[in-house]
Amino acid sequence: MGDPPKRSYTPEQQQALQRQAERARSAAAASGISPRQARLNKVRAALLLTYRWQFTSPALLDTHVQGRSGLARDLTRGQALDEHPVPGPGRMLDLPASVVTLAPLGLEWLEPTLDEPLDYAAEVPWHQLRHDLTVQRMTLGALRSEKITAYRTPLEIAAKSVRGRKQPDAVWMLSSGDRAAFELELTVKKGREFDETCRAIIEALDRAKPDAYDRFVLASPSRAILTRYRQALRAGASIQLWERNDQRQWRKAEGFLQIPDWVAGRILLQEVAL
Repeated sequence: MGDPPKRSYTPEQQQALQRQAERARSAAAASGISPRQARLNKVRAALLLTYRWQFTSPALLDTHVQGRSGLARDLTRGQALDEHPVPGPGRMLDLPASVVTLAPLGLEWLEPTLDEPLDYAAEVPWHQLRHDLTVQRMTLGALRSEKITAYRTPLEIAAKSVRGRKQPDAVWMLSSGDRAAFELELTVKKGREFDETCRAIIEALDRAKPDAYDRFVLASPSRAILTRYRQALRAGASIQLWERNDQRQWRKAEGFLQIPDWVAGRILLQEVAL
């Protein structure tokens, strides 16, 4: 990727940039990496993060990749990222002013370096923006705090998903070595939707099925939602099963799913602040 276009700076900005460059050179010298290579590493890390999640916010990208603001802005000005203003009353809902996706130039630079390219599309799911950004924030925060050692995003999960299994919002590799499905619930599920979610959680933990998870992390800002799942998923409880009739309409089945004893300690409920 070529150097970003030159810009004009005030004397104060030039001094700040000089100090920043000196710090970067000192850090690079200590690590044995040249400043240019260190900069390219950051660029690649930023583009890869955006690629894996499909989109992200400038603040999340800056914080995770370099711990300060400015990288997302520079990559947008350098046409490696495209910026998309958040429509509607997003700022009133504590959403960012904009999000970013990979621009054609960024995709062209990054994708040939990947061993397993994803089915990337520069699209933003506006209808669940708050949900998806919260999943990103929690996942990246858990990685920085070393609560997890690695993660998989929805795009990566979809590339290797098991047919018929509900896909979690993310997969976390815990420091213990366990693999956890991560799910964020912002709204209350009712009736069939709630029952089917409970069934999907149990099936995801069933070691008799292929690619089962060791843990299931269910997060929500609502204590009421978490309490409901805690009661429904306790060992010995029963979950209503559902089926489709000949007209493909959902109806209650005759049977129930009894929550098995082996779920004890494997479902982790986590309250999250938005």
